[in-house]
Parts: sequence; structure tokens; C-alpha cells
Amino acid sequence: MKKKKYDKKSYEVSRDKLFSNTFFVLKYLYKTNKTLYLARFLIMAVQTATPFIPIVFTRNILNAITERGDMKEAMLWVLTLALSVFAAGILSNLFGTFDQKQIAKTRYLANLELGRSVSKIRYEDLEHPDTKSFVGLAQEDSMIYILVLVCNFFSSVIKLIGLSAIVLSFEPLIIILIAAVVTVKMIIDKKKHQRLEFYRSVWAPVNRKTNYILDIMREPRFAKEVRINDLTEWLCKKHEEHFENEVYPLYKSRETEDVKLNVFTLVTGIAQECIVYLILAYRVIFNGMSIGNFSMYMTSINSFSESVSGAFWNYFRLIIMSRFAREFRYCIELEKNIKKETDTCKENYGEWKKITVEFINVSFRYPGTEKLILDGLSLKICPDEALSIVGINGAGKTTFVKLLCRLYEPTSGEILINGLPVNKIPLDKYYELLGVVFQDFKLFSFTARENVTLSTETDEDKLKTAVEKSGLSGKISSLEKGLETSVSKDFDDFGVEFSGGEGQKLAIARTLYKDAPLIILDEPTSALDPIAEYEIYSRFHKLTEGKSTVYISHRLSSTRFTDKIAVFSEGKLAEYGNHKELMRNENGIYKKMFEMQAKYYTNNIVF
Repeated sequence: MKKKKYDKKSYEVSRDKLFSNTFFVLKYLYKTNKTLYLARFLIMAVQTATPFIPIVFTRNILNAITERGDMKEAMLWVLTLALSVFAAGILSNLFGTFDQKQIAKTRYLANLELGRSVSKIRYEDLEHPDTKSFVGLAQEDSMIYILVLVCNFFSSVIKLIGLSAIVLSFEPLIIILIAAVVTVKMIIDKKKHQRLEFYRSVWAPVNRKTNYILDIMREPRFAKEVRINDLTEWLCKKHEEHFENEVYPLYKSRETEDVKLNVFTLVTGIAQECIVYLILAYRVIFNGMSIGNFSMYMTSINSFSESVSGAFWNYFRLIIMSRFAREFRYCIELEKNIKKETDTCKENYGEWKKITVEFINVSFRYPGTEKLILDGLSLKICPDEALSIVGINGAGKTTFVKLLCRLYEPTSGEILINGLPVNKIPLDKYYELLGVVFQDFKLFSFTARENVTLSTETDEDKLKTAVEKSGLSGKISSLEKGLETSVSKDFDDFGVEFSGGEGQKLAIARTLYKDAPLIILDEPTSALDPIAEYEIYSRFHKLTEGKSTVYISHRLSSTRFTDKIAVFSEGKLAEYGNHKELMRNENGIYKKMFEMQAKYYTNNIVF
């Protein structure tokens, strides 16, 4: 794989934005869990004070022995040192345990907030590869780490203030030496951190591919394909190739560069210590400095140098992590800053029981493509009207549903609901108007009851009616726990795996329970046999009387029941009318499709 060169300009972010991200995190964490700040303050206090304990007491111990020969005084200082270190250790453990509990709580709340935000991001945004990478990176612990870095930075600064008094009393010029060494370390750290951001950004898509390959081998949803087609070795080979061609080159490049920089940092650190030792040795031999003071100054200078390096290291690391925090902020704010829909008409959407849908000259192309999937489509669905949409694969049927569900916005044209442009209706209110069963509907590993109601509160009468009308009552009554049965064995050994047809009936029951004024069935019966599909549509047509209903199906079981049929071809409305009207068109698309399918079924079953 060709090595991707680091481009500094590609990763530069304004200082204002960096501080903005940091303040966003600190404000967010404070709002999420104020107690975390108390825990961090206590930890910071202990971490700041601890380095001064050996500096002070070791000096007194050594001076008592070497200058005064007073073992009793020395032992007293030793005992005081031991008690101080013990107390600091106890406090560190107590505060650390408290801190970890608060971090765990905050991490849980932050991940919950992230999940809530991602679940509300526009579908078209969520499908974008960049957003997928942002979501993946946002799940990392950069939020907590930023608070830790801020605390460490201030802890280093406070230690510097205390240590500087000791260092300056020894030799002010030593500050120049430390400044020179720290400057070198700063330059190296800055380079390392810039590269870290680059590699982390590059790692995101590479990591997603790694996890995807592993998921195919681990996830039950792929299990049948993997076993039947004996894919294990093939997948292992793909994983090895991915590692060798993409993962390892990145890892090797980063580690090679890190070794060079670390060696240079080590050499400068050793040089500093050697010079300090020589100066202190000179003072001991020729100026009569005590061994205790030698120890104090040596420890203080090293601690001072480490604190300066630590302050800058934490600062640079904070800059990097504040950039990484933008992923979390992006996900949170993307949900909040979704196109502002204003309720200009002051409508009470919850009271809409009748729905009129109009597509007015609607065209649509998927982002990043040129081909129009829908081209100038105009269509009207009246209240209480059932509409079937038919057409060959690629005609635009599923895209029509996505636009009607506002998973995407039209490229041009307008969609109206009861005469109101849909972008004037808040998304959460708009979704309350829809009851949808998608072709790729999902069942959740919760109870059957929860899969139907999708709520912690249940209207028992509505639930019973929805189960009966969907044709699922027979299956539910055969289960020992009835509606309390878990769907799948993911979390319950006594759970039940519903068949494709049973799952679709459960999804239909979910839509019936919601009782929305606009019902959409996007090929929900594709896993059913023609007889079962006919029965579902026949029953469903009666169940949805009084509602606007849209049926999408390859098989034409629904068309005999619906008021109107829209035939899509190459993104356009090719034919429109009821079954009898369309069958009169000898060369019509619908008539050919209907007669072709009718050959396979007896008239008394479907057609």
C-alpha cells in the first residue's frame, strides 16, 4: 500500500476552534455529572502534593545523618516520611476509586447521549462514509481524557510554581538548561502529536474494514452463508491481506518514526541529568553543599524538568484530543442542527386523522451520483385512498418510499402533506404520521410485546387487536410465555426465533398498533408464499380503511384491492389508474406484468 504522506495543512485547526472544542467538553461533562469534577479536584490535589513529600523529607533525613549524626532525628523524619507516603497512598486509592466510579457513570451517560443523537441524525447523513467514521471515533474516550488532561496540565503548573522556588534558590541559570531541553522535547512532542492525529484519522476507515471482516466470522447473521459456502479460510485470507497491505504499513510507519523521536528525547534527557549532576557535585566538593541539599536540589530539578515537560505534553495532547472531541461534538450538534423546521402553520399534527400526500415535480439523485432515480414525479394520494406502486427493479419504488419517509430530501420539487411542505413539519412530529413496514424490517432482541408496542407503556386492547389482525395470534398463543417471549436467543435461552413470515406479521402488528394515518408497506410480504401474501393484503386492506395506504410489491397481490395503481418506469410515472383501467391498455406495462405473473397462480388464489 502506498504510504499516505502527512499533510500538515490538512490537519490544522484554528486555535479558537481547539479551545472551543475543549470548553464544549468541559461544559458537557459538568452538565452530565457535576460530581466528576469533585473527584477530579481531589485526585489533582493529591497528585500535586505527593512529589513534594520525598523532596522535603529526604533532605532532612540525609542532613540529620551526614551533618549532625543524629539517628534519632533521622528515624523521626523517616517515620514522618513513611506516614506521609502512606497517607498520600490511602487518599490516592480512596479518591481514585471515587473518581473511577464517576468516570464510569459519566462514560455511560455520554455513550447514551451519543446513541440518542446518532439515532436522530438524518438517515442520508448517517449513510455517508465520513459520518460513519465520525460515529466510530466518537465512541472512544476522548471526552473523559480531555478532562484528565486539563487536570494534569493545571497540576503540572501548580507543581512548577512550587518547584521553581527551590530551583531558583540553587542556580537561576539552571532554568536556561531546563528550558533548552524542554524546548527540544516540545518540538518532538508536537511532531508526535501531529502524526498521532494523522494516523488516528487514517485509522478510522481501516479499522472499520478490519472489524467488518471479523464481524462476518463472528456475527450470527452471517453464520449460514459462512458455513454453507465454507468462507472461513477465504475470510482469514482477506483479513491477512488487509493487515499486510493496510494495517501493518501504518503501524510500522508510525512505530519507526516514534523510535527515532524517542531516542532523541532520551539523549537530551540524559544530557540534562549529567550536566546537573556535575554542577551539584562541584557544589558539594568545592562549596560545601550538604548531601541532603544535594538530594533535594537533584530531585527538585528533575521534578521541575518533568513538570515543565508534563505541562507542555498535556497541552499538546489536549490540542490533539480536543480535535478528536469534534467527532463527539459533530454527532451531538448534527442532530441538534438538523435543518430547522419551523411550524409556521401552527398545526396540531397529532389531530390529523386524514392525510393527503402530493409529490409535485419531484426529482431525486443520491448524493455523489449523477443519475436521476426519480425524474419529475407528480403524484397525489387522497385521504382514505389505497395506492399500489409497481414496477421492475430500479424503477424508483424504494426511493419513493425513502422520500415519503423523509429519509432523504428531494433534489428538486416538493412534497406536501395536507397542503403543507413536509420540511415545515418537525421530523419527530412527521414520523408520528407514518406507520411503515420496510422490506428489510428489523426485529429486536426484546419481548414480542415490546417488539409490537416499541414502548414501556402498553394499551392492552390495541395490542390484542393488532396481534389478531396481523394474523399472529395463533403463533403467540402457542408460546408458553405468550407476548412475554423473547424474540431470539441473544439474551434469553428460552427465546424464540421467528420465521420470516412470522417476523413480517410481527412487523405488521407493530404498524397496526401505532395506528398512524398514513400506512406504507414496502414489500413486507416478500418472504411469504403467494397465498399467505394474498391473505395478508386482503385482511390488511380491510384493517386500513379510513387511512391513506401505500403498497409496494413485486408481486401484484395488492393491486386488486387498491383504489389506484401507479406504475413506475425509469423514475417516471408511466401509468396511473385502477386495475380495470390499466388492464384495458393492451400494450401497457401493468397489463404485461399482471398477465406474466398470473400464469403462475390459479385464479381462485390470487388473481
